[in-house]
Amino acid sequence: MCVIIIKHKGVKMPSRTILKQAFLHNPHGIGFVSSNNVYWRGMDFEDFYKHLQQVRKQDACIIHFRYATHGSHKVENCHPFKIGDIYFAHNGVLPIKTHNDMTDSETAF
Repeated sequence: MCVIIIKHKGVKMPSRTILKQAFLHNPHGIGFVSSNNVYWRGMDFEDFYKHLQQVRKQDACIIHFRYATHGSHKVENCHPFKIGDIYFAHNGVLPIKTHNDMTDSETAF
């Protein structure tokens, strides 16, 4: 199952070791969004970690490490998904029919 980490504003980011362990156990993609409008999705931990440095301690942040149950392993299937000003990340499996190469979460969103 995927891992979602919520970093509240004013709280330090989890350590690189913790983030790396989350990725190693959920290696099918990473994404995050922060309250200072930093949004990133990808497949590579080092690239993720480099972009995550833009998130400040005073920012809130949601990080999602994907373990694929529906949809292929590609950036487009990484959470959080974005439509307009709304971001969506999900943990678990939804009992819905998916379409094309979309994830169950993306289909629901």
